[in-house]
Amino acid sequence: MGVQGLRIKDFGGAGLNNVEAGGIAYEIAKYDASISTFYLVHNAIGTAVVEALGDDEQRGRVLTETINMDKFISFGLSEPNHGSDASSLKTTATKTEGGYILNGSKRWIGNATFADYIVVWAKNADDGNRI
Repeated sequence: MGVQGLRIKDFGGAGLNNVEAGGIAYEIAKYDASISTFYLVHNAIGTAVVEALGDDEQRGRVLTETINMDKFISFGLSEPNHGSDASSLKTTATKTEGGYILNGSKRWIGNATFADYIVVWAKNADDGNRI
C-alpha cells in the first residue's frame, strides 16, 4: 500500500501525519486485529523508536530494511510484574565488549516469533539506570 514507516519521512517511509497514520491503522483493525497488531508494532512502535533513538548507522540500516519489509522489527517493553510501565523496568543492560548483556524478562512482545530486530527496553546499569 506504500504506507510503511507511517510518520517517518526518510528511508522510504510514507511521511504521514497522525490522522492519516491513525486512519490506516483503524481501517486495518476493522478487518483483522492480528494484522493490525503486526502492522502497528512494526511501523508505529519498532521503527519509531529506531528513528527517534538510534544512531545514524542504526537508522540507515534498520529503517531501510524494515520500511522496505525486507526485515521485521519487534518491541520488548512489557515485563511480567510491571506491564508496560517503562519507569518500573527491572530488565538491565550491562555494557560489555561488543555490546550489552541483558538481564531480565519480557512479556507480550508482538512480532517476536519472527522479528529480525527486537527493540528491548532496559535500564543501563553503567549509566545510572537510565533507560
